[in-house]
This record gives sequence, C-alpha cells and structure tokens, in this order.
Amino acid sequence: MRLQTLATASLATAAAVVVLALGAGIVTWQKTGRNIDTVERLVEVRDGAYRIDVAIRYLNHLHIEPDILRGLVAQAGKIKDMLADETHPRVVSARLHLGEIEALAENALAAIGDPADAAERDSEGRLRPLIEQMRIHESGALEALHAIIDDRNREIAMVVQRSLALLVVIALVVVALGCVVFWIVFFRIRRPLGAFRAAATGFGAGDSSARIALDGNDELADLADLFNRAMEQRENFQFMLQERIKEQRCLYRVLELTTDDAKPAREICEEIVRILPAHLMHEEAAMARMAFNGDEVCGENWSSPASSMRSSVRLSGEDIGWIEVGYSGECPDQPGGEGPFMAEERDLLDSVAMNIARMVQSRRMAERLARTQRLQAVGELTGGVAHDFNNLLTVIQGNAEMLGDTFRNRDDEAAELADMIDSAARRGAELTQRLLAFARRQALEPAAVDVGALLSAMEGLLRRTLGANVELEFKTASDTWPALIDSTQLETAVLNLVVNGRDAMPNGGWLTIEVGNTSLGQTYADSRSEVLPGDYVLVAVSDTGIGIPPDDIGHVFEPFFTTKQKSRGTGLGLSMVYGFVKQSHGHVAIYSEPGEGTTVKLYLPRALAGEIESPPKAVPAGIEGGDAAVLLVEDDDLVRRYTHDLLVSLGYRVEVAGSGPEALEILDRGGAVDLLLTDVVMPGGMSGPDVADAASSMCPGIAVLFMSGYTENAIVHHGRLDPGVKLLSKPFRRRELARKVKEVLAKSSGGGQ
Repeated sequence: MRLQTLATASLATAAAVVVLALGAGIVTWQKTGRNIDTVERLVEVRDGAYRIDVAIRYLNHLHIEPDILRGLVAQAGKIKDMLADETHPRVVSARLHLGEIEALAENALAAIGDPADAAERDSEGRLRPLIEQMRIHESGALEALHAIIDDRNREIAMVVQRSLALLVVIALVVVALGCVVFWIVFFRIRRPLGAFRAAATGFGAGDSSARIALDGNDELADLADLFNRAMEQRENFQFMLQERIKEQRCLYRVLELTTDDAKPAREICEEIVRILPAHLMHEEAAMARMAFNGDEVCGENWSSPASSMRSSVRLSGEDIGWIEVGYSGECPDQPGGEGPFMAEERDLLDSVAMNIARMVQSRRMAERLARTQRLQAVGELTGGVAHDFNNLLTVIQGNAEMLGDTFRNRDDEAAELADMIDSAARRGAELTQRLLAFARRQALEPAAVDVGALLSAMEGLLRRTLGANVELEFKTASDTWPALIDSTQLETAVLNLVVNGRDAMPNGGWLTIEVGNTSLGQTYADSRSEVLPGDYVLVAVSDTGIGIPPDDIGHVFEPFFTTKQKSRGTGLGLSMVYGFVKQSHGHVAIYSEPGEGTTVKLYLPRALAGEIESPPKAVPAGIEGGDAAVLLVEDDDLVRRYTHDLLVSLGYRVEVAGSGPEALEILDRGGAVDLLLTDVVMPGGMSGPDVADAASSMCPGIAVLFMSGYTENAIVHHGRLDPGVKLLSKPFRRRELARKVKEVLAKSSGGGQ
C-alpha cells in the first residue's frame, strides 16, 4: 500500500474515531442529562410524598386540621401533575395512590364541615378510617416512587457503563492507530531511510554501483527507483566520459604521429591501426586497418569483421585512402550510432581520417617547399655560372665553327677536331639552357600561338625522331584556342616528350599527341602547386611504353633524375619541360601505369584577345650582313673580340666598348650609330638596360639588341622578355648573330642594310 493511501486511511480512521467519540459523548451527555432531570423531578416528587407522609402522620397522631387536609389535596395534585410526563410503568400506580389520597383528603374535609366543632368530631373517631386509608395509599405511592427512582438510577449507571465501554473501545482504536503509525514510521520509513543513507554514503565514497533495494509501490520505493535511475544515468555518463577521454587520448596520439615529419608515413599508419582498437567501446573485439596511397596496412588481429565502419581520407575533394574499424564478434547496437558503433566513435574515425589527410597535405606542401627550394638553389647556382660559362662557350663554339670552316677543304683531321670541339660546346650550351629552363630563368618571348598548326608543322621531324617502329597519331580539336607561349621552347618541350616516349617503347608502339581546350576549376587548382583556375590549351603526349614505377613518378621532374641508362639521357628533359611550362604560367601533369604507358599533359595558358600579336616580318634565311654602324658593348675581352670579328666579317662598321660609361663616351662624340649591341649583365654599376636607356636619349631611333647568357631580372620580368626587347642568347653562332642583327635593324626605322 502506498504511504499516501495509508496515511489517508489512518487520518480517516482517526477522524471517524473522533466523530464517534464526540457522537457517543453527546448522546451519553444527553441521555445522562435527561435521566438526571428525571431523577431530580422524581426526588422532588418523593420529597412531596414525604411531606404527604408527614402530614398524614400528623393527622393520625395529633389533630385533624382542615388546613393540613387542604395541603394534602394540593400536594397530591401537584405530585400527580409532576408525574404526568413520566413513562415509567410504576407511575400509574403512584398516580392512583396519589389520587386516592387526594380523594380521601377531600372526603375528610367534607366530613368535617364546620371547623368549630372539628375537634369534637375527631374525638369521636369518625375520620380515623380515612386517615388510615390515606396512610396506606401514601405508603404505596412512596414504594412506587422509590422503584421509579431506583430504575432511573440504574439507567444512569448503565449509560455510564456504556460510556466507559465506548471510551475503552476508543482507547483501543487509538492504540491501534498508534501501532499503525509506529509501523509506518519504523518499517515503512525508518528502514528505507537507512537504505537511502547507506546508498548515499557509498555514493559519497565514490561507489558508482551503489543502489537502494526497496520493494513495494509506495512513494519511498518510487524515490528509490528514481535514485537508482539517476545512479545508472550517472554511471552511464561516467562511462561515456571515460570513452570520450579515451578518444581524446587517441586523437592526441594520432596528432603526435601525423605531425612527426621524421617518421615514414607507413610507420605512422601501422601505429594508428595498432592503437585505434584500444580506444573503441568493445576494445577486446576491436580491430582496424587502413589503405593509403594504394598501400593497405592491417592490424595484427584483423579478420573478417562481423560489423565494421569506414571513413574516407579525402584531400581537396579527392579520396586518397580510407580507414576502417570492425568487431570480430557480434556486439549490441548502440542508440543513435551505427550498429555497435557509437556516434562519437564515428566522429573519432572521421577525425583520425582528417588528421591523416592533413598529414598528407602537410607533407605534400613540404615536398613542394623542398622542390621550390631546390629550384631556387639550382636557379641561383645556374645563374651564378651561366653568365661566365656561356661567355666561354660563345668563344669556344664560335671559334670552333670558324676553324671548321677554315679547315673544311684543307685538313679533314683538323676540321673533325674543330667539329668535336663545336659539338662539345653545343652540348654544354644545351645543358646550361636546360638548367635555366628548369630554374625558370629563361628569357621567354611568349606570343599567341596556334598550337595545333605548330605541332602539325613538326610532324616530319617527329616521325624521323620516332623511327619506323613507332606509329605517330595527331588528334587536334577544330576550335582550339591560341596559347600564350614561346613557340620555340614549346617545340623543344614537345620534342623532349616525344624522345622520352620513343625510349619507353624499345619494341615499338603508338605515340599520340592530342591538342584541345580545357578548363581547370578552383578545386583542382587548390589541390595542386602553382596552378591557377582558368582556361588552358591542353597538349597531351601519350605512349604505350613500359610506364614509370609509382616510386619514381614523384621524381621525374627533378633535374638529373632519369630511369634511362646513363648513356641515353641526362635527366634534364622533363625538368626542362616542367620549368618552361611553369615559367609560362601553365601546368604539367603526368600519369603512368607500369606496363601500360605514360601520358604527359601540358596545360598552356590561353591567349586573350589583347595578347595576340602579329608575327614579325620574315628575315631572309642564310647569312646576310650589312654596312650599318654598330656599337658593341661587352665586358668580357674574349667575347668582345669574337663578336667584333663576326660583325666585321659580316660587313658592319663596329666600335667597341668594355663598359657602359665607355660606350656613352663614344656616343657623346657624336658618331653615327645604327645599332647598340650590348651585354645585359656588366660590372661597374651600369647594366645593359641602363646603357640602352641612355643611348636612346642621346640617339633617338637607335636600334638596341641585348645579348646575354643569363639576364637575371634586368630585361625579363614574370618569366618573359619586357615588351619591345630583343635578345640574342649566348652562346651564339655566326648565323644566329647575323639573323638577329638583321631582324632588329629591319624593325628599326633608322636601320641600314
């Protein structure tokens, strides 16, 4: 029974007892009061009867007096009237006796007549019988009255007894209620409170398993159940908190691992799949594995899971791997989770995958930074030696060419030696040029180029390069955009790719060159280094060769890296292509499958309408000279003498200067000069552009041609020559010098022939 019901019943019983006691008391009080009133009237009647008895005795023993007889009549009538409302059975007898006394007293008064002779009549004894009868009736009346009074007293005693009995019953009820209250307090409250106290003490001591064991369905049992549920919820919260702490420790360890740049990625993955199962809810049955960069790493206990959960490792919208956890046996489903895995474990797995993706991104950025630093180092190294080295090669190559021409028809052995010197110098110049290309230090002359037409014009050269056992196929879209590119360098880059494709197909195959339009989105650009979103002209060179191993694919653009035999390549072909395209603000991508072939894609920037320039006027092929006045400015004595001799041999009138100030002195003398041929990088605080600016001020309309093996940033900005600048790259031959001088003079309004 519930305490509320029990308490309500007890209160109702107590109220009923109180009402009963009050009712019984009121009834008893009323009955006792009525009986007392009756007894008091009866006592008064009895007293009246005693007075009648005294009067009769007086009449019987003394004198008969009329006044006493009249008093008897009055008293008997009064008593008879007082007994009129009495219902006792003996009242009738008492009233009869009183009536007889009243009648006899009236007869005695009638018999007396005249009071003057009453004594005489009494003496005669005539009234004695009447007096005797009155005495007899008076005794009967007293007897009846005594009987009535005794009965009324007995009734009062009975009422008192009944009241006492009722009080005893009430007392027993009160005692019973006290026992009930004691039972409620001791058994239904005190003992449960002891259980509450013990549970609270255990809880305070840190025992989260403390519970209150109470049976029943009363309020205390409900409170105990509420306490037990709260403890269970707290225990669940403690468990969840411990799980979250485990997850945070796991994430902290994963963060430590993924930020350790010194540890190989595979070791990090092995450590992650080792520690991850210990941080899941059912760690005794947990296991993990992951795939990364095509390599799968499994935990020691990995087997076919009864249930599993996987998260993808995504970088810039691209899946680069996954990580999976599973349970080897059946485990109960978790509310709000994925089967036996909690929702927080899904968050943990996603966070681990995200940290791995960040590690990959960080390492790729580090690789890009290292590549940039290598590029900068190569550029600085190349720039440091290119100027002097190309000056030397200019003299060596030029003089070897002149010696070869001199001995060609007179001494074949000497001519062959001159050709060997010339070939070695040419190879040295190509090596320097390729290093400059990789370091993005070339002086490019970009223009709007029809790439499809340019490559189609190279078809004969490319077929001769490939040989008879390799088929060449062109695929050019009809609406290809023009590309803003240096056409000469593009030809060289495509030729390098074709040569690489040929070497990858020693037994023959197919080589395909595709040209078309494409666009790179922001997502792709964000995932690559130095890529801008926008429109590009795509040149894809694909072969069906042996392919490139995955371990080598990340190094193919590095200088001097090659998979060929040492005698077949220098390792600068792809690095030159990479540097040239990057300097042109383009993008290079390579895709390869071992045994299937390789595709290299060049993304060349699209030429906008304002960047399209008309092609230069054609210069007649062959070596042509002229009689124009040329001011030659060159700080290197050997190069200056060699260039002077070439110009003189071509018919030009030449004055030479070893520095910028010396050249200005010559101009200041007022001599006519049609062309300023000046080196770019010169000591003494005055560079080639400074000399050109001063010469243009002193001699308006003078043509300017720069020559240099390395320009730094003097006339090249953002990877291209400054507008209107003409450059003759060192080392150069007699034919190249003649062509370039003729071209510049032809474009100048003051140039001579």
